[in-house]
Amino acid sequence: MGRPSTDEDPWCLSRSVTLDVDAGTLWPWLTEGDRLDQWWCPPPTVSISLEPRVGGQYEEHYQDGSHAYDIDGTVEVYDPPMTLAIRRHVDGDFGDTDIITFSLISRREDTLLTLEHSFPEIDPSLHERARAYYLPGWADSLARLHRLVTA
Repeated sequence: MGRPSTDEDPWCLSRSVTLDVDAGTLWPWLTEGDRLDQWWCPPPTVSISLEPRVGGQYEEHYQDGSHAYDIDGTVEVYDPPMTLAIRRHVDGDFGDTDIITFSLISRREDTLLTLEHSFPEIDPSLHERARAYYLPGWADSLARLHRLVTA
């Protein structure tokens, strides 16, 4: 799904999943590079490092044999174990930056994880293309995370 943008709230894609673990158990899967590597993209194509603090560095290296890229960024929000937001410098088709935010809501017996992938500079004519490009990948990644965390 996507939502409209405003100057304060850029257009974003949103996906949620319920995990049968507490937020404290889920949090390291969002903030530790060796765990992110297992679910972010199809392993072993990606290597991620992240300094878990506001202003911390983020690096993503992707290589699948036919395609390679490097992305850097900065941790914008680090509020364990509830919110992590990373601004990535992507220089891509949908703008020069994107922001990936993970929000956790602890409930009695599980945790609701919501991922928002926002695009501060996206041209509105590209919304459907961005949706078609990113949502299937995020669905696969979150399903992989669900399997790993609840195994």
